[in-house]
Amino acid sequence: MKENLINLVEIEPEEGTYLYKIVTKINKKGYEFLFDTGAFNSQVSEKDFSHLQSVGKSITAGASGLNKSVDYVNLEEVAFGHRNFKGLSLKRGHQSILGIDLLCENAIEIDLKKGLLNLVSEYREHTQPLKVLTRGHFCMAISLNGHEEFALFDTGFNSSAVDLEFVLENPGMFEFVRDEDGVDGNGNIIPSKVYRVNDFKIGELTLNNLEIVAFRYPDPFKEALENVRFAIGNNIIREAKWFIDYQNQKWDLSYCSYYLN
Repeated sequence: MKENLINLVEIEPEEGTYLYKIVTKINKKGYEFLFDTGAFNSQVSEKDFSHLQSVGKSITAGASGLNKSVDYVNLEEVAFGHRNFKGLSLKRGHQSILGIDLLCENAIEIDLKKGLLNLVSEYREHTQPLKVLTRGHFCMAISLNGHEEFALFDTGFNSSAVDLEFVLENPGMFEFVRDEDGVDGNGNIIPSKVYRVNDFKIGELTLNNLEIVAFRYPDPFKEALENVRFAIGNNIIREAKWFIDYQNQKWDLSYCSYYLN
């Protein structure tokens, strides 16, 4: 099996923050991009790419539901690992993001605790079905206290999330911990609450005393996620090694001995 390992480096130095970045070459020069499987479209930051001429505009909305006008720039070359893309037009936004459109050309293996992304160039058989949404986001089946749902797999989110409406509909599943506002991909504040849950299961992984962020999903966000009400963030993703075959819609996870330490 051919493999190509890319080191992932934690962006935030604060304790308990688990966001990661990938050094990505744009027109032969290296930049740090957020590793974000929750974003379908990759983008470059306004700060690093302000010198490029705009080639178009559009309106985008983040998890806050607030609209933001963004523009697009043409790039001669985008490269990371053994992947190389020519003549791309990417959105210019709040930060540089490497999303599903460039990450999932083939299968990937993610090991956040070791800080490794493995770009796998050969298909292998796995047992879990991957749900791919119309706009390209992918989701996995989860169980919370025996309640079956799907959850977005989102390495661009430090924590994990749930629609506040689901919490209000099922108060017995959640224990309130604190108020804690978040920030969406456009830099807008999201009023949020943190809850604690038990008996959270995904594949062979079971977690208790798991903190999860709840906020009210805006209507455009619900529409894009096709009413998927949960998101698995890096506080869960760090607990196992994940294999994701986006094209064949399969996934699996595995434990290594260091996950038990």
